[in-house]
Amino acid sequence: MATIVLTNLLSMALHVPPPPEATDLSRMVYASQQNLVLFRSLAFSLIPLVAAVTLLRHEKKRISRETLRAPFYAQCYLAAVCAAFVSAGGAIFQRPELPNAIGAAIMIVGAAWFVIVQSRWFARRLNVLKGRGAVIAVLALIRALIYLPAILIPIALI
Repeated sequence: MATIVLTNLLSMALHVPPPPEATDLSRMVYASQQNLVLFRSLAFSLIPLVAAVTLLRHEKKRISRETLRAPFYAQCYLAAVCAAFVSAGGAIFQRPELPNAIGAAIMIVGAAWFVIVQSRWFARRLNVLKGRGAVIAVLALIRALIYLPAILIPIALI
């Protein structure tokens, strides 16, 4: 959460404008700093939650608040670094005087680091090969990214 607040403060300090081609959903997100922090919190906590549930399912453990706690927190530490990179890259995208390639490179480096570390985490925790850990990590990430609009679209329609 602290990472999200810090990246939000950085965006405010840099006077990052909302994207010009904003959809209704993105206009709602950018309407206030509170909305933006809530959106980023949801986005970057959903990925650790899905990863933690994925781990527990592969371990064939019952999913509860207690069993989720440790893997969720471990994933939150990973997601915080990724969130910082993605947010910084996104801020660069919204600055017309800065090349988009720099923002894209920062976002790609952060996302790649996240997938690599998460892959190794799954491989170690599940005692599987790194390739299998990578498949599990990528599928968990894809699931989280599918769930995100499924959660946000109904909220936007309210």
